[in-house]
Amino acid sequence: MENKNLVRSDNHVTIDGWMINELELSGSVLIVYGLIWGFSQTENQWCTASPAYIARWANISTRGLRKILDKLEEKGLLIKETTTCKKGLESKYRAIRPSAEDQESDGNKVAIRPEQSSYPDGNKVPIRWEL
Repeated sequence: MENKNLVRSDNHVTIDGWMINELELSGSVLIVYGLIWGFSQTENQWCTASPAYIARWANISTRGLRKILDKLEEKGLLIKETTTCKKGLESKYRAIRPSAEDQESDGNKVAIRPEQSSYPDGNKVPIRWEL
């Protein structure tokens, strides 16, 4: 099966406003996080979708997906669990929604906001994630 046929027409991804407003996610990072959130938002649920499936949703390569997953994990927005199976190693993910205390932490415990840049008028705007 070709990668373009992995996503059926009746499939969907969950993108909530807090993912944009609180986490300042956008683009492929937002789609990947939203997809994993949709699979894992219930207690004890994990996203076990294949890398090819997730990458197809974000219209990126599996290599690009790996960079996004690593970055989201570094920022404390994903938990990764790897197990051994018949095919080798298999990873599953759980999306985390940081609490308000984590977002405002000075200790940089959970760095959820990308660096900021200023327009000439002095307004702060989020810049794109560097992957």
